[in-house]
Amino acid sequence: MNKLFLSLSIVFFYLFPSSYASNFELPEIPRIIGMKTIKIWLWELDSSVDDRDDIENYIISTIESSGYKSDLHIALSWLDSNYKNYQHFDDVIHKIDDSDDQLNGFSDYIQANYKFKNNDYHILMTESKWGSIFVGIFGKTYINSHFCIASDDSESTAAHELGHMLGAKHNSSTSWWTWTAPIMKTQSLFVRIGEFWSNDNKSTVRKSFDSFLNFPKSKRIFFASNSYSTVDSTNNAPKYEMLGRWNASKAIIYKLPVNSNFKYTIEIEKADFDTYLYIYDEKGNEINQNDDSGVGLKSKLSSLSFNSHREAYIVVSGFNNKHGNFTLKVEREYSIQRK
Repeated sequence: MNKLFLSLSIVFFYLFPSSYASNFELPEIPRIIGMKTIKIWLWELDSSVDDRDDIENYIISTIESSGYKSDLHIALSWLDSNYKNYQHFDDVIHKIDDSDDQLNGFSDYIQANYKFKNNDYHILMTESKWGSIFVGIFGKTYINSHFCIASDDSESTAAHELGHMLGAKHNSSTSWWTWTAPIMKTQSLFVRIGEFWSNDNKSTVRKSFDSFLNFPKSKRIFFASNSYSTVDSTNNAPKYEMLGRWNASKAIIYKLPVNSNFKYTIEIEKADFDTYLYIYDEKGNEINQNDDSGVGLKSKLSSLSFNSHREAYIVVSGFNNKHGNFTLKVEREYSIQRK
């Protein structure tokens, strides 16, 4: 399911810095060039969780209703018995009655075993709620957290808790009881839908999305003088979707600090494959590109001015998914007369 502006990946498998050592890796998420990504990991504690489509739709509509659509890629990933590291999770995490202990145990498990970043959000999904039938808890998290627990008893709970993780709060003025106040609009007193209703919540959630990087895997260019050169290779580089005319191409990204007083020349030298050169701004918009038109020829862009931009991103890839070794050279020169 792909949207024109807000891109969605639903993956069925099958940093925020942490001081913990990571033993396992989360499944690889397809990267989309120049787009922010929110990665939502749904850990299926009970195989009886059977409302995946509804849960996903509530999450999607919740994010959409915040008004953030321009450059956000939503990656929803179910981690079930088909995920290669699921057995270790299943051996450690069990359903317990106390929701606080359940949430803290789940959070501790992820931090102890996985590396994660500020755009990773982990949701423990169960079939039934916590506590008694009459006063049970459907879900729980902490504001601005990266971990929550959610029950399939209400398909909107995961979306509701994700809203809290992104910074949204209850508004007690909209409900008879403070503890029942939702962060989304209500169709009735007891039925929540996945939509933010508060302008403050919208603003807060957008700020959370703004903190995500459009180019998280970039290498920074430092000028010792007015020239920079590096030898590199795309052989083991990650693949990016929506890069040029090819569905998924290996690419290396460089972050270039730019100044309006300079013009820049960027070229690929000594490449053993058919190269393609792209330039993007900090928001992920393509500024320019160049094809070397064959192995042995240079991809080159000359006398580039970046005006008000403070940084640009150089993307080195290959024609028709080709990859190999190359030398990247960047030169800058004053574009105004020095006094």
